[in-house]
Amino acid sequence: PEKGPPPELRLPEQKHFTLSNGLAVRLVEYRRLPIVAVNLVADAGGARDPAARPGLASLTAAMLTEGTRTRSATRISDEAGFLGASLSASAGLDHASVGGAVLAKHLPAYLELFADVTLNPAFPKADFERVQDERLVVLLQQRDQPQAVASKAFAPVFWGAHPYGHFLIGTEESVKAMRPKDLAAFHARHWRPGSAELVVVGDVSEAELRPLLEDTLGRWKAGARTAPLPPAPPA
Repeated sequence: PEKGPPPELRLPEQKHFTLSNGLAVRLVEYRRLPIVAVNLVADAGGARDPAARPGLASLTAAMLTEGTRTRSATRISDEAGFLGASLSASAGLDHASVGGAVLAKHLPAYLELFADVTLNPAFPKADFERVQDERLVVLLQQRDQPQAVASKAFAPVFWGAHPYGHFLIGTEESVKAMRPKDLAAFHARHWRPGSAELVVVGDVSEAELRPLLEDTLGRWKAGARTAPLPPAPPA
C-alpha cells in the first residue's frame, strides 16, 4: 500500500510565567484526570562536577530526598505516601531534577513537601554514609560489566577535557572522598531559581497554581545564573 500523509504533531497549549524570584514556570492545563505532575529541572547536572569530584552532582541529587532541615528521610517518604504521591530526584549530564505527581486536591500540601526537599536538603551524615556505600557498591559491581567499563573508557577519549568527559556517577576514589559539606556547597552554588525551570502538567489553572508556587518555591532565594559551560571541542 502507498504511504499515507505524515501524522500531524499537535502539542498542547503551554502557559509561561515567572515567579518573583526568577523561577520560570511552564504549565500545561490538562483536565481529563484529577492529577498534577510536577518536574523541576535545574542546571546542576554532571557537567557541573568539579574536576576533582566527578559524581558530585549525581550524589547531591540522590540526597535531596534523604532529609531536610525539618524532615527526616522517613518523614519525607511517609508524607508522600500519605498523599498518594510520588517524589524523586536524579541527575543527568546536562541537568538535575526533582519530580513527581499527586492528586490535584493534595497539590498545596505536596508543593510544600516538594519545595522543602528542593530548597532545604540537610545531607544528614548517617543517610549520606548509607547512600555513599550504595554508590560504592554499584561502582564495584560495574567492574564486571563490559558496557559500563566501555562507557567509562569512552567518555574521556571522545570529550577530552570537556565537562562531559567523565562518568556521571564518579569513581570509587571520588565518591569515597566526598563529604556532606561538599554536597551542601554544590547545592548552594548550582541549585538556583534563575537557572531552573518548573514544568507542571495536569488538573490546575494558572490562577490556582501561581499563588501556591509563590508560597512554596517562591521562597527559594534568588541568585546569579550559573555561567554557561565551555563550548564542546570540535569532533
